Amino acid sequence: MLTSKDVYTIDINAKYLGIDVLLLMENAGRSVAEVVEEEKISDSNILIIAGPGNNGGDGLVAARHLAFKHKVKVAFIGDERRASKLTKRQLEILRKIPSIDIDFIKYDEDLEKLIKLLEESDVVVDAIFGVGLKSNPKGLFRKVIEIINKVKERKKYKVISVDVPSGLIVDEGKIGNPAVRPDIIVTFVDKKKGIDLFQAKVIVKNIGIPIDLLEIAGPGDLILNFPRRKNWNKKGDFGRVLVIGGSYKYTGAPIFSAMAALKSGVDLVFLYVPKGIVNVIRSFSPDLIAIYYEGEYLTVDAIEKLELDRYDSILIGPGLGVEKETIEAVRKLVLKLIKMKKKVVIDADGLKAVKGMKLSKNFVLTPHAGELKIISNLIVSEDIEDRKKKAIEAARMYNSIILLKGHVDVITDGERTKINLTGNPAMTVGGTGDVLAGLVAGFLAQGMEVFESAVSAAFLNGLAGDLAFEKYGYSMTASDVINEIPNAFKKTFSYAD
Repeated sequence: MLTSKDVYTIDINAKYLGIDVLLLMENAGRSVAEVVEEEKISDSNILIIAGPGNNGGDGLVAARHLAFKHKVKVAFIGDERRASKLTKRQLEILRKIPSIDIDFIKYDEDLEKLIKLLEESDVVVDAIFGVGLKSNPKGLFRKVIEIINKVKERKKYKVISVDVPSGLIVDEGKIGNPAVRPDIIVTFVDKKKGIDLFQAKVIVKNIGIPIDLLEIAGPGDLILNFPRRKNWNKKGDFGRVLVIGGSYKYTGAPIFSAMAALKSGVDLVFLYVPKGIVNVIRSFSPDLIAIYYEGEYLTVDAIEKLELDRYDSILIGPGLGVEKETIEAVRKLVLKLIKMKKKVVIDADGLKAVKGMKLSKNFVLTPHAGELKIISNLIVSEDIEDRKKKAIEAARMYNSIILLKGHVDVITDGERTKINLTGNPAMTVGGTGDVLAGLVAGFLAQGMEVFESAVSAAFLNGLAGDLAFEKYGYSMTASDVINEIPNAFKKTFSYAD
């Protein structure tokens, strides 16, 4: 069952893949017209009742197709000046077709006209509201829906709803008050949440969206989940990330993660590192806040000093090392974080430390194939279906989200699964995995849901890598990927229009 966010994500990702949204509307409207023909109810007077959104545009396309053989009239509800761009375009087309009469129902005094149109009709196509309705219909739209239902009681016309019955509040999965009571629902791609509550025949139509698109990560996954900002937001409103990493051997990995987290849009990033490397971290960038513990690597004593309540997400692992005391410290820390219900990313050396632990759905694990084998004994091939199967198994094993890195990333919580196709072979350079982990942590800290954070980070990281590759080819570095994150954001949000 799809939600409104699922539908909008599919639309944006289709656009990203080059599938024209106008073509999708054309296919949707034609599908409705085909159902009218297939259900043998076309030898009738047909009335299309269209709203100003894209659902109305679908209905207007259906009117054009049906007018080839039948007498079709259109009742457009509301002010056409407020219609979506695609729906305005369909209206412009219909206005040039003499055989289709269009009546505009803008005010209460126009409702008598609507009643007359309904009483003359044998088939009514409901294209008023789509999946975006958030509350009970109000004002003129409420009255129109009530009239459709009331006149139907005596006229007994057939009602066909486009995608969903107008009045269905999809995201709540409930029938609004009022809602159109259709005989047939022509829905697209898949059923929508709450659609089975109606006493109606449901017909699912393919409108040209390949089944693969439902699981391919794209700009829609980030656009529709990224937090919106207001003028009066203040520092800290968009999260604090804590990166626990680094050791006397490794200093670069936690820096890569921290800088990527900052580029994700998070407000503050802290690093918790050994005293011996804290000045290296501090000298790298004034944007980073480095705090330290005594010793050369993480220990249980160091963990006890952390004020974990201060942070919205925590990344454990980049450059951490695998000393026995470090593994013990990480496992103790993880148990505490589970109890606190913190959002956590486990990467690199942190993965080895949590081997065999039962975590929570607030955790994202980011292994590549070799690391997955270490923590789960699962061997993955280059076959995508095999990788999905093994990632799902690991997600269920750890009760967490698995982001299996590779030429094609697999992201799964054990139930939902997506794949990411951005990225390139030059990203085998050291540090790009740390960048990815930092992006996940940054999105988590800003309040994005855990699965969506992992999907969005995989897409954006790969896209930044592709942009870096365009400039530097195989000479690119992890720092180049970080520097391209703002451009990757810009390109992603260009699909929001």
